[in-house]
Amino acid sequence: DTLLDRHTRGVQSLRQDTDQVLRTVQDLQGTVGTMGAKAVTMGRQLDKIDQQRRRACDAAQAIRIYDILCGQDEDGARRAMTGLIACKGASDATCNGTRRRRMANDEGTARHLMNSALMLRKLQAAAVVATGEGAKRARARLEEGGKALEHAGVVCFDSATQRCQASSPDSGEHASALMDMRAAADALLYYNGGATMMQRYVSTRTPFMDADVLNSDRKAVDNVVSHDDAVTAVQTLVEDMVRFVHQESLELPHIFGKHDTVMMMLLERLCYERLAPMLEGVLHRLDLLLLDQCACNERLDCFVSIVRWCGHMVTTLETGLDDSGPLADKEARHEIAQVLDDLLAPFVLGFVASQLEVLQKRLDVLLPDVSSALSVQYTLHEHHAHAPDTHSAHGDAAATTVEAKGSDKPCDASRHPAAHHPDGHDAVDDDDKQGIGHNGIGHNKQGIGHNIGHNVAAPVSHEAAVSH
Repeated sequence: DTLLDRHTRGVQSLRQDTDQVLRTVQDLQGTVGTMGAKAVTMGRQLDKIDQQRRRACDAAQAIRIYDILCGQDEDGARRAMTGLIACKGASDATCNGTRRRRMANDEGTARHLMNSALMLRKLQAAAVVATGEGAKRARARLEEGGKALEHAGVVCFDSATQRCQASSPDSGEHASALMDMRAAADALLYYNGGATMMQRYVSTRTPFMDADVLNSDRKAVDNVVSHDDAVTAVQTLVEDMVRFVHQESLELPHIFGKHDTVMMMLLERLCYERLAPMLEGVLHRLDLLLLDQCACNERLDCFVSIVRWCGHMVTTLETGLDDSGPLADKEARHEIAQVLDDLLAPFVLGFVASQLEVLQKRLDVLLPDVSSALSVQYTLHEHHAHAPDTHSAHGDAAATTVEAKGSDKPCDASRHPAAHHPDGHDAVDDDDKQGIGHNGIGHNKQGIGHNIGHNVAAPVSHEAAVSH
């Protein structure tokens, strides 16, 4: 045989061996695939069986605990509730120790809280439908156990909050603390809605607890000496509130399942406890400092700027800081817009009332006779408007009596030169009264309304022109 023939036979033999190995591998792959499918099916069946087993164990534990709670053994009932609720873990989490030990205690307590909440709900459901003295004892003890669970959840939440505040936002400990806060909040959310935990979180935020923040708001009010200072104080506060809400919008979804509800609670408390005192303080400060209350344009410009900044806060809740996305849902934005309207309405109405009072005083000085006639005619108009609408003979007689009495009154010709005709007859008959009511009252009311409208519209148009 030549060298070429031996090489050819070797290649053919190697090819046959390779094909045999390939067929063997393919067979193995098919076998492995079949075994994998069988393993997945068996795993699902085992998981189902384990779920049934856990449910049976939970049911057996619930029956055992319920029997103990229905009994008269106080010590046994106390031990059962102590073992059910993670009170020990919560107390250990607040004690002095290493950071790793505190983290382990918090994580274990947070996991156990949900199991405790689930068990308490099952026991309460059984106690509600049961009757007898034992059921009454069980309900009373379960109520105490619910309070203990709520206390344990709050303690665990506070401990995790301290860890979260003390750690860097990019660290693993910060993420672990957020998970523990979420576990504690979810446990109470499942048990009783979590209102206590939400209120606890809102009340411990920096704007409501930090004395420096409160003092800075008071200092801003004390530094107001002009309308521009008042607008600047409100602007600074609104910007600070927007930044705080933006930061909270990043963390709330990681802590609470109902984070929109918590955001609404935060916004309402910010408006009532920071914005409302600021508005009241700066406007009261202006009332004390500005002796000339007739500066309608300046005061109106101040109101317009304050309303604009309040509207800026509502707009930012929709668009987000730097267009990063909504900071609150539609319901929360609508609620906060209504709150702001309620806060601003008394100040605006007070401003309008004060300006009307100033106009009335000026009218009394410049036109005392016309002002008196306007007041009398307005009083009579209000009297007839609120009087019952009847057409009886008694009502006609009463009206005639009023007219007769009015005609008997003397008229001072010196104060009213045109009150009498030269022939001695009264010039003010019924037709003339209608003429006074038409020409005097109607014209003056339109004039007052026109002046107020002009004073209101002028600063807005001037400011729009400056902006343009």
